[in-house]
Amino acid sequence: MQAYDLVEERIAAWRGLWQEGETIYGEVENDLRNSRWNSAFRNAVRLLNLDNTFWATTKYDQAIRNIQIAQEESSKLDNAYRILRRGGTDNWLKAIEDAAKIPKDSYAYQEAQKLIAQAVDKLTGSIETMIEGQDWQTLNSTLSRLPESYFPAQDLNDWQILATAGLEAQMGTVEGLGLAITTAEKLTDSSRPYYALAQELVKDWRQEETALQQLA
Repeated sequence: MQAYDLVEERIAAWRGLWQEGETIYGEVENDLRNSRWNSAFRNAVRLLNLDNTFWATTKYDQAIRNIQIAQEESSKLDNAYRILRRGGTDNWLKAIEDAAKIPKDSYAYQEAQKLIAQAVDKLTGSIETMIEGQDWQTLNSTLSRLPESYFPAQDLNDWQILATAGLEAQMGTVEGLGLAITTAEKLTDSSRPYYALAQELVKDWRQEETALQQLA
């Protein structure tokens, strides 16, 4: 009975060590996915304190290799961040393109997604400025270059309606204004951010259309 109890104790101790090793190793992996290099290294060193050869040697060595791999993968994003900070549509799009090349199984994937989110925010802000300034040509050109999967479909639709309608109105003809009004009226959801603007534009274009018809 005593021998049995001793075996059970050893099994329990082994299981406890193994679980602790898995927990620590998981913390290292989590640190790497969030680019916390110092924390990852500190957690890796904790493996050395485990009274288990597998975790203290094999898994420790693997953890250190993974830290090196993660740092190398992260460095690939450095250039994308530099491009992002330069600003402008071309650079924001290029930053997204480069970051999108980081695969999902990479330690740098989450970091890449954060970069993409920043670039998308920059582009969205720029698009809003174009709309406020009624720079329809630049807006239309920009929309044609956007990677659609990173933007809400409804936003893309609304922006394109405004861009198309604006360009049609800029034709300066009765026909063009008629087309612009028809296009802008496609923005029918009153809860959308640019619904009020679309209605205002339609009102202005109707007045212009009437004025041109009277001159004809």
